[in-house]
Amino acid sequence: MSPFEKPETWDKFAAFHCYKYKTCTHDGEKRCGFDDRAAFLAEFEDLCVFHRVNCQKRGVFQLVETSICVNQKIFEASTVYYDKK
Repeated sequence: MSPFEKPETWDKFAAFHCYKYKTCTHDGEKRCGFDDRAAFLAEFEDLCVFHRVNCQKRGVFQLVETSICVNQKIFEASTVYYDKK
């Protein structure tokens, strides 16, 4: 069972990121985050946007290496999808 299945855990996680967002200064340095619950990778404009998304409970994102998002974009751009008929 994920700790985020408990509402109080998710509330505390969001509250932490709301505090970080309020004290954040936008720097324009892209950040990469992964939400393990939704198996979703996202690139954020900067650390402040990362905190805002978590604060708004739009995900449970953890920071991961920026190269992961870069490599994902390269993979998606080079992958050809074929319709099976």
